[in-house]
Amino acid sequence: MILQLLLALLTQSPDSLACTGYPEPRVWLESQAWWDSTGLALPEKVGQHIHVGTCWPTTVDGREATLDGPQRFWVRLMLHNQTGKATKFRVSDGSSIKKVVSVDIGPSKDTTVWLPFDIDLSTWSTGRREFRWTLNIPSNATGDRQYQSTGWQLCVRLCSPTYRTPPWTEGRGWYDNGHEYQNARFLSPLPVAPLSGLWTFKVRLLQKVAGGVFIDPNFHAGIEGRRIAVAGYEGLLTIDTATLPNGVHHLVLIASDGKSAGVQVVRFRVEN
Repeated sequence: MILQLLLALLTQSPDSLACTGYPEPRVWLESQAWWDSTGLALPEKVGQHIHVGTCWPTTVDGREATLDGPQRFWVRLMLHNQTGKATKFRVSDGSSIKKVVSVDIGPSKDTTVWLPFDIDLSTWSTGRREFRWTLNIPSNATGDRQYQSTGWQLCVRLCSPTYRTPPWTEGRGWYDNGHEYQNARFLSPLPVAPLSGLWTFKVRLLQKVAGGVFIDPNFHAGIEGRRIAVAGYEGLLTIDTATLPNGVHHLVLIASDGKSAGVQVVRFRVEN
């Protein structure tokens, strides 16, 4: 299976949504920020969204890839029901901002923009680094700031020193007026190869008011999908993939204080 995956990657052109054709395995990850001033209510009331997703490099077993030099990421930026305009998109390494690009997105009910984002890892510090991709809305209709951020890791040249103990991926949402970060964490190797049988992984949802873990929801349409954990859950979860049709699915982790939410989306494929 691993050899077939590597051969496929070497013979295809990159597909920025399917995550095929890259020099290394990649998995679609997405971080989202939600806000509703009257309170979030899943699945029917999820407020104003910011989405940032990209094909994230991994090893063949779903752990932190080791990269160096120039890298291109095709990043999907999405706004939903936003009353403010996104003006900046940036990446930092957990300690300093590395690159900022100006954008002009929204406000509108639904907007999607694909952005090519180039970074040169030869200028980054050596070691396991945390990549924080952030799409910023500095002022919405009520004058408040909202943004999302990621906590996705790569090893730059070497995996030592360690920024955080791996494996580690996180989706964060932030909103003005004391809401701080809402943190949804997927703490297992990412699902690179197609899954069959039982799949066990670890999650941690730091905020406990409204949220949980879901398979294949469509919250924009008020569809919950399958809930497999409650708000504030921390620990192992197991999915029997035989209960899912073959094909692409989405695991969605949501942590919330009731009005603001941080969301992590992990795409996986089932082949039973």
